[in-house]
Amino acid sequence: MKKWVLLAVVLSVTCHAQTAAPSPQNVVTISFSAAVLQTNEAQKDLDDLQKKFAPRQALIQALNTEVGNMKKRPRCCRR
Repeated sequence: MKKWVLLAVVLSVTCHAQTAAPSPQNVVTISFSAAVLQTNEAQKDLDDLQKKFAPRQALIQALNTEVGNMKKRPRCCRR
């Protein structure tokens, strides 16, 4: 995963430096980050991250629901 991030940074800096010059009409541009995220390795890494943070995400959603319910109660009964 680290090598993908490093590669993305290097290529984005390189691409950014080249965009200042006027481009000929036959140049094709691609979204590098979208292309990287479509690879099997990136999909596997994203799935691993989602599994790792799923319990924390569920906790945050539960707390968000609790806060929403507290906001719906009348002010006198919020304790």
